[in-house]
Amino acid sequence: MTKKQKNMTISKIYFWIIIISIFVFLLYRLGVLVDDKENSKKANYIVFSGALILAYLGIMFFGYFPNIYVIESCDKYHTEMLIFPKTTEKGLNLTFGDERCYVLNEGDSDVNIKTLIYSKPNYDPVIFFKTFDEILNAKSEKEFEIEYFDFICEKPDNEVFSKGAQSYKNIINCN
Repeated sequence: MTKKQKNMTISKIYFWIIIISIFVFLLYRLGVLVDDKENSKKANYIVFSGALILAYLGIMFFGYFPNIYVIESCDKYHTEMLIFPKTTEKGLNLTFGDERCYVLNEGDSDVNIKTLIYSKPNYDPVIFFKTFDEILNAKSEKEFEIEYFDFICEKPDNEVFSKGAQSYKNIINCN
């Protein structure tokens, strides 16, 4: 990933460190203001503003910031989160929105991107969603219309348990 691309993403761990730091700072400021009885109105304003900011960031994190999976090799990858919309050097537009994620294959080998459908015995699966079965070439990038991948650079489970007759998992692995 180039320096320009690094400026548009942030690790999910750093995202939560920033959120927790903001929360701790607001609690500290609240403690200072509550000691001064004249500023209790200001303290209420800070609490309300802090709650709105945390709610907004939580909604953005869970529903609007897409995941970016950077595949470095068959057994090494990292996940980032888009914080500013940008276009990569290869021309892929990275934008906000739910139900999407991006895979940047920076490795030297191709990766398989597919959907595994688990169903109960003697059950013909009915597919109500978009499935994948494609190869992403080395040094290439692509957008996918799903929120996340379940298995990345690891062997998927042989079976999964679900309440329904079928379940599915999206995976990224090497050839």
